[in-house]
Amino acid sequence: MNSQVMNQARAKQSDRLMTSYDRFKEKGFLCDFNINVGEKSFRVHRTVLAASSEYFEAMFSSNLKEVHDGQVNMKDVDQNGIAQCVEFMYKGKADLKIENIQHTLHASNLLQMEELTNLCFQFLEINISPINCLYVINLAQMYDRRDIKQQAVQVVIDNFESVISSEMFPFITKSDLLHYISNQTYQTLWKAVVTWAKGKDNVDVSELFKIEQFPFKFLLETVLKEPIVKNNKTAEKSVFTALFFDVKKLETNLDIDNCFILKNLSETNQIPEQTTVKDSINQFLETNFEQISKKKEFLDISKDDILRLFKSSETKYSSETIKYGGMMKWVKHDVKNRRKIFQDLFSLLKLGDLSLEFLKETVRIESLVKKSDKCIDLLIDEIFSRASLKAEEKPKAEQPLALPVSKDDEEGSSVIGGASGYGTASSRPANGSVVRSAQEKEVVKVKEEFEERMKQMELKNEQEKRDAEREHEIEMKRVQEEKRKMKIEIEKLKTEKKGAESQSSSQTTSGLRIINQQPSDGKLERSTPRESLPGYKGDWTHVITYSFPAGSLKGVSYEAQEFTEYLPWNDGRICLNLLYQAFDAGLIFKIQKVGDRRGKIVWNDEFPHKTNKTGGPENNGYPDPNHTMKLKEALEAKGFKYDRRIPLPVFRS
Repeated sequence: MNSQVMNQARAKQSDRLMTSYDRFKEKGFLCDFNINVGEKSFRVHRTVLAASSEYFEAMFSSNLKEVHDGQVNMKDVDQNGIAQCVEFMYKGKADLKIENIQHTLHASNLLQMEELTNLCFQFLEINISPINCLYVINLAQMYDRRDIKQQAVQVVIDNFESVISSEMFPFITKSDLLHYISNQTYQTLWKAVVTWAKGKDNVDVSELFKIEQFPFKFLLETVLKEPIVKNNKTAEKSVFTALFFDVKKLETNLDIDNCFILKNLSETNQIPEQTTVKDSINQFLETNFEQISKKKEFLDISKDDILRLFKSSETKYSSETIKYGGMMKWVKHDVKNRRKIFQDLFSLLKLGDLSLEFLKETVRIESLVKKSDKCIDLLIDEIFSRASLKAEEKPKAEQPLALPVSKDDEEGSSVIGGASGYGTASSRPANGSVVRSAQEKEVVKVKEEFEERMKQMELKNEQEKRDAEREHEIEMKRVQEEKRKMKIEIEKLKTEKKGAESQSSSQTTSGLRIINQQPSDGKLERSTPRESLPGYKGDWTHVITYSFPAGSLKGVSYEAQEFTEYLPWNDGRICLNLLYQAFDAGLIFKIQKVGDRRGKIVWNDEFPHKTNKTGGPENNGYPDPNHTMKLKEALEAKGFKYDRRIPLPVFRS
């Protein structure tokens, strides 16, 4: 007979067989076995189970209790995962979704249904995206599917910037991170490193990349300000080295906006070439004094810095008014503490380069100038000097004309001068004295004005001195009164303390003491809710409950207590095994004595425990990707090792 006809007949018969068994299952016809998962029960046929699953074939070939009972209670598996397996057994198809693929894979792998497992991975291969690629990588690693992992890794690399924002990115391994960032731009690299490092303890991000590859400005304005760098001394030191090691590079990148930031960093941290760096920054400040004096940060430079700028011949500015303005802004920013240095700075001004109008209308009326004798003297000297110079430079044409006279004329000057009416030698001194009085008029006026102001200042200072002495006297009286009251109060407290000490001497005080022994009648139970802990999306949760009845130990009584901790399903399986051993050995809890014969059960703080589902490490909760590793290490340090022969704790009813 034609083989094609035979194949068609076989296909029809196979389809009829599956269709019939599916119809029988729906009606409960000839069903002879139950699969129980939690509260859900699947009524099925043994022959279909054995034909579809090597797991059930082995079970029905043995003399196990489940064979006689006609049912099996499946633990550590999801209801939906088993439902998809049963669906595939009877119909040859499954309703696969990214949301439930993990449970279906887990169930099919457990039941040894190779065709369904392959179908799951084909589904993953078709549906890999930037959103789920890290999730797919985890599944592929779990089931050793290198081909699927390789495809998912390529999706990560091709869409890396989008993948950084995914929920699972902070939980990838360090080696995977290094692989992904190897060919990224420095902006994307930094974003990835920061996202990955947040939530981890004291990570040195500088070991993840060559910090020299970052531009100078990016290092200063972005990298150095990131908390994960500021909180790690090694990483911070690496950034400082990159910024200051190459002085030529530093000088190239110095600008008005960053000079004060770099100056502060170089002075407050241990940096390479510190003296050379300091000299370069100071030289920049001198060259750009006019621009930096307008910056807010200029107001916070030290006394030594501003004196150096004022003394240096290299300090550049367009006019002396710029220097004067910078001085006044700096002093008045903290006038209480900088008043004393004002006259030193004022003496470094080139008053001769300031206009007479500026001296009169700005400098002369400044209160800080008027209150400083040294400043007043410098200002008067400058004004006198200008007035004298002006007098010397008067053109000779403005002086009265004197006729030349002979020796004889001089001897008879009184007669000739009276008779002739011409100018004589005796007439010149009088005319000359009138001219000099006019030229000195302005100088005399200024001098008199300053002398009057100085007298007023002296009177004001005397009054202020008297007022200050009077206030000091009042303050001293107030302090003496406070001392007297305080002395009375101290004596009162001493008396009360003596009474309290005498009363307490007859009483027995006991501080907190620890009994390093766990009550022997405790019980460990677990439950497995279908919910995920933060950081373990798609995974179930182990809820571990420890309960102790009321009792006494070593003469100390305690009340009944119950404790709960949480572990992720997959990552916590080994920890659960070790915890069971440690609890059985009596090492998870101890008793804290809180009274004479009273106590309470407390955690043994040698082992970390997550007593909350959320809140992060600070709240003994999740996310905390390092918790299971720390717990495993602490338990192993006590000599416990994973033993698959030890049964899982009983389920909490």
